[in-house]
Amino acid sequence: MTQSDVQFDVYLLEGECTREAIAFHQHEIAQRGVQVVLGVGSGRVMDCAKAVADGLKNSQAITLPTIAANCDGLVTDQYSV
Repeated sequence: MTQSDVQFDVYLLEGECTREAIAFHQHEIAQRGVQVVLGVGSGRVMDCAKAVADGLKNSQAITLPTIAANCDGLVTDQYSV
């Protein structure tokens, strides 16, 4: 990504996906004009990434699960997980 001049920051979700964690991450990345939130990990990480992006202006979430799950996932008019 660096070779393509894509700027990025890495934020780790420590603990559960709580309202406080979502607000913390929204606050941290809102100042940087983030356009895409990439959630890589298990369900709690992907849930948090989607919630963070949903609360920001003009941001979208991309989720990359790292474990197999047997749930239905989430389907909206914008994406399917």
